[in-house]
Amino acid sequence: MKMLKGVAPPFYWLFNAEPSLAPYKLVWKRISGAITGKAVSFASAVLEPIESEYFEKEKPTILNDSLILIPFSEGNEAYYVSGVLNSSTVLLAIASYTYELRQETHITQYIKIPKYNSNNQLHRELSELSKKAHGIARGIYEEEREDLRDDLASVEEEIDRKVAELYGITEEELKEIKKCLRILKEGEVEEEEGEEEEGVVIPKEEKVAFRFDPLLINENEAQQIKVEITNNLENLNAIKVAVLLNEDTMLEEIIPELKKEKSEVLSFTSPKLNGGEYELKAIVEYELKGRREKTEERRKLFVKRKVEEKEESAFDEELNKLLGE
Repeated sequence: MKMLKGVAPPFYWLFNAEPSLAPYKLVWKRISGAITGKAVSFASAVLEPIESEYFEKEKPTILNDSLILIPFSEGNEAYYVSGVLNSSTVLLAIASYTYELRQETHITQYIKIPKYNSNNQLHRELSELSKKAHGIARGIYEEEREDLRDDLASVEEEIDRKVAELYGITEEELKEIKKCLRILKEGEVEEEEGEEEEGVVIPKEEKVAFRFDPLLINENEAQQIKVEITNNLENLNAIKVAVLLNEDTMLEEIIPELKKEKSEVLSFTSPKLNGGEYELKAIVEYELKGRREKTEERRKLFVKRKVEEKEESAFDEELNKLLGE
């Protein structure tokens, strides 16, 4: 349809809708994980077409504007790219230049991913491993199958090795990449005595770690905040957990047992807060080798101020009348 010069198109016109209608989409959050400035919470996932008794054929998933997408016409390629993006090698590259509030389309401009080739065995293996990881993750998060976490970790390790092979990264270099990511995720770590290589002490995590999600909430809205506690010590029993928001207690709970390298997720509902920054403090008390120990960590909680609504223009008023609002 030919448009008259200087005349705006009707409000109901949609442009560049083709990517949203693609059958397969690789997606990730524009704002991802805790706001620490280290951007190590990036993760992508593949969305497949939806089957339903109400549809004659499969329909594509349509996203809201809080997700970034890459459209694909073929599922194997989508899973291959997702596997590469979720690997430790690429995650470290993403964390090296971006931060959690701006994980947008630039990622695939700066991260070079070899084009998928169905005749390349390595590409096919990465695609299949990525599919397997998606299936296991679905069992963990949709069916609450915590027993599958070790299986997921095993598949993720294999994906890391395949992606290292894809980029020509040696096994030793991959180990250093993983160590760097661990330090970025968990903060300072204590040095392990006696484990040295060429004069460099390799750090080892020896504490109870915390992760809050989300750390960005809306003004004047009560919102659930999850607290993930990870035990990197020996098996612990009768663990006292407290979470304070600006010295007001939000959570007090006892975890009967937390095994080594396992996590427990607790949650609390935030009060309605004004826009600004607040301090969250997590305190965990536990017994270790006959001594009572205590670990504390602090995080910033950001409360996004609401934007005041502007007065409706004459155009908005007319539009609302047309829509019956």
